[in-house]
Amino acid sequence: MQSDTMPAAQAVEALVADYGKLVFHVILGLTGDWQESQDLTQDTFVQALRALDAARQASGAHFHAKAWLLQIAVNMVRMSRRRRSIMRVVPFSALRKEAQEETEIESEGPRTGCCRAHNGTTPRDAAILLIAVSGGRVILA
Repeated sequence: MQSDTMPAAQAVEALVADYGKLVFHVILGLTGDWQESQDLTQDTFVQALRALDAARQASGAHFHAKAWLLQIAVNMVRMSRRRRSIMRVVPFSALRKEAQEETEIESEGPRTGCCRAHNGTTPRDAAILLIAVSGGRVILA
């Protein structure tokens, strides 16, 4: 990177030119997924744009752009893994099957009633619902 005085947007463009491929390949090595690596690489440079001025100011003459950028990339991979471990997407059809099985076992309960309320959802509407399992609970949003 050329100068610590250039505006953040120009500095990030220089970082992309200098380290874009390296960041992508480091992330690809950690994830093994081409598409996810592209997304996380973009997220890395967006985060770099947001934090560059503060990082340069905090580090002063000791600012090492390459190391700083690679640390952001590794953190992006960690956050992505953490999000996936906390929340996973469940197909709507799986929820319907689970609701039918619960209806046969349970007479009435809050989860059965919830599932019954969404049984009439059309496939188009089902695509709009975000269904996640977190800590064994079904969350509809």
